[in-house]
Amino acid sequence: MNIDLDYKRTPKAVEQISNSELTVDYINFAANSAHQGGLEGQQRRIFGRIQRKLDAAVEAKQTEVELELAELDFIVKCFEMAKFPANLSQYVMVLQDEIDRAKDNKD
Repeated sequence: MNIDLDYKRTPKAVEQISNSELTVDYINFAANSAHQGGLEGQQRRIFGRIQRKLDAAVEAKQTEVELELAELDFIVKCFEMAKFPANLSQYVMVLQDEIDRAKDNKD
């Protein structure tokens, strides 16, 4: 899955937080929003693997992350349940489209 997405932000905004870092923030927000009471058991394991992969990619300045189907399914469900602020919709939809594309390629 590509994490260096073109969110159509200003160059100054990209200097402050890279597109890859923003992708990680949106995924973390979706998981926190969807699971406000926290994660248990298998969900915690799955999300922990996702976080490690995303953090490693950002640190290494990689644009692609290889996610397993269970990890993509978890992210999809989080985005279905999460409530994002309305003003972020145009950005979040860019990521949601990429998640759907990555999942379609796994199926």
